Amino acid sequence: MPSERAGVVSSSVSRESSSDPRTNEPCVLIIDDDPQVAHVTRFILKRSGFHAITASTPEEGLHLAIELRPDVIICDGALPRISGPEVLRILKSTPETATTPVIIMSGHEGLDYQGLFTFLKKPFDAATLIGATRNALAMRMQPA
Repeated sequence: MPSERAGVVSSSVSRESSSDPRTNEPCVLIIDDDPQVAHVTRFILKRSGFHAITASTPEEGLHLAIELRPDVIICDGALPRISGPEVLRILKSTPETATTPVIIMSGHEGLDYQGLFTFLKKPFDAATLIGATRNALAMRMQPA
């Protein structure tokens, strides 16, 4: 179960992203199996004006990414069952998420992250996280 959802959203909803309709905050999906990392990441992003949603498994994250169409996805690089590089590959090959910027955060460098927007080496500070997320959002908002 995600920690917070933007309300009940049907998978048949057709829209560009899932910005919070009440505040128009950009939506960021955080996929991380470490509850403490997910909580801190969500807290930092919410304090910086983002609508942050968490998923604790790669399967839940992929489902929410397709269902909610977030503006930016932040994903742990070392997830159980489905690795970070594989989650990235699935997101980039799925029409609903192919253009969504993905930020991978991991303590492990050197893996193949084809289609990645940026990589954050753990540990990172709040300013680095916020800057990377804002840059990803700016890239998302540029006309094709």
